[in-house]
Amino acid sequence: MTGWKQPVRLYSALVHGEFSAAYVYPAHLPGGTNVTVECIHRTLTKYMEGDERNGIPKKKLPRIFYLQLDNTPK
Repeated sequence: MTGWKQPVRLYSALVHGEFSAAYVYPAHLPGGTNVTVECIHRTLTKYMEGDERNGIPKKKLPRIFYLQLDNTPK
């Protein structure tokens, strides 16, 4: 079997005690802070709107919100 590899970048998010998420972007697209913010936005949206298919209930954001970023680009 022959084929070709598509280079990608993997971003992940962990909402402690709730769920984890993985985001894959093509490597030829520019990364950086815009992609990081997009991943945070998608993760918070999933937290607030829920995802019945994956068993994630709707929730409100807590009054105090801690955000930790590790290995962020530049």
